Amino acid sequence: QNRRIEWDQNRRIGWDQHRRIGWDQNRRIGWDQNRRIEWDQNRRIEWDQNRRIEWDQNRRIGWDQHRRIGWDQNRRIGWDQNRRIEWDQNRRIEWDQNRRIEWDQHRRIEWDQHRRIEWDQNRRIGWDQHRRIGWDQNRRIEWDQNRRIEWDQNRRIERIEWDQNRRIEWDQNRRIEWDQHRRIGWDQHRRIGWDQHRRIGWDQHRRIEWDQHRRIGWDQNRRIGWDQHRRIGWDQHRRIGWDQNRRIGWDQNRRIGWDQHRRIGWDQHRRIEWDQNRRIEWDQHRRIGWDQNRRIEWDQNRRIEWDQNRRI
Repeated sequence: QNRRIEWDQNRRIGWDQHRRIGWDQNRRIGWDQNRRIEWDQNRRIEWDQNRRIEWDQNRRIGWDQHRRIGWDQNRRIGWDQNRRIEWDQNRRIEWDQNRRIEWDQHRRIEWDQHRRIEWDQNRRIGWDQHRRIGWDQNRRIEWDQNRRIEWDQNRRIERIEWDQNRRIEWDQNRRIEWDQHRRIGWDQHRRIGWDQHRRIGWDQHRRIEWDQHRRIGWDQNRRIGWDQHRRIGWDQHRRIGWDQNRRIGWDQNRRIGWDQHRRIGWDQHRRIEWDQNRRIEWDQHRRIGWDQNRRIEWDQNRRIEWDQNRRI
């Protein structure tokens, strides 16, 4: 309380630490470079150094601006709710309001793991919430029983026969007819989430070999660790990117399997209990297309040993 919060101090920013902070990445985090930044009320933050960024002042947060800041989104950014938070030098920041979050302290923060994070307190995680989940948006998506999914709003996506009697021909001998020369269906207003700057990795102009002996497209530096007794490969130290802590939009009435209140097969250190000893009611009266009781043929010539020694 008498000293400045030693927020950074020769290591990367606390809440991320294993990689540079998300919106910055290539340089040390802007608001603690070589000097303390004055987050005060009287002058603007010199975040950008060439021009002053109008930090909040009646519009959304500066560096993102078209949506609220990533981990929050539906309420004023946590450290600037009803008042300017004094990120000042004389007292510690009450980041978490009820208790001081022991934010990092020489280990990664156990982000959620054994309990819900009290981050957003008894309501859905706030960083999306003001709009429907990205790949649906204007209405609840009806994954319903009797009619096709109106996945794409203006026209129907070519129906994939996710049915019980034949295997889904996901790609096999031809390029997937999933979206037909336009952006992938479930997102459409922007490129697919974990890729974004290029066409979606697993269908560009050729088959990507989702096979075992070469690197997966959107991972590249290491093999995709789908199950292998550790967390999901492309992320590995935090939860899956597009869901995390709230109800996934296309499941609606209950928590989706890979969410946090149940075991998660490709995450924790034990088998998936995807829907608690029975088939997931994912599509309600049909089996989920790409795996379930049989192995998918994600490959032309042989089956991928997706889960290796046992069936998922």
